[in-house]
Amino acid sequence: MLLQYTVRGSPSAHSDRVEIAIDQQPDSYRFYPRGPSRFDTDFTVVINGQSLEFRSTYSVEEGDGVKTINATQKVNLPLAPTLDQIDAFGDSVTVSPGKTSGGPVQVPEQDLRIVMG
Repeated sequence: MLLQYTVRGSPSAHSDRVEIAIDQQPDSYRFYPRGPSRFDTDFTVVINGQSLEFRSTYSVEEGDGVKTINATQKVNLPLAPTLDQIDAFGDSVTVSPGKTSGGPVQVPEQDLRIVMG
């Protein structure tokens, strides 16, 4: 596990789930929640080989009870990062491929996509 955090819900949000956004810089990839959903959402972020997984859990009222929903958003990276190449703070994860190679390196231009798993 790299990181755990909670994104607080907002009644005015338009979505039931929090979407993860990608900000690609010349030497890194940054992943962060795009905005709140209608529900409080707990995240656990894990690295699984070349995949970065954002595992979320949130609860919704359904009928007379509460239903818990688990979902995973996953991105396949162009490399399998080491822990030295990952910075995790707050609700943001940054992967910097050149961090341990002695200096900045250009990250490959990728069409990285978050997929629901």
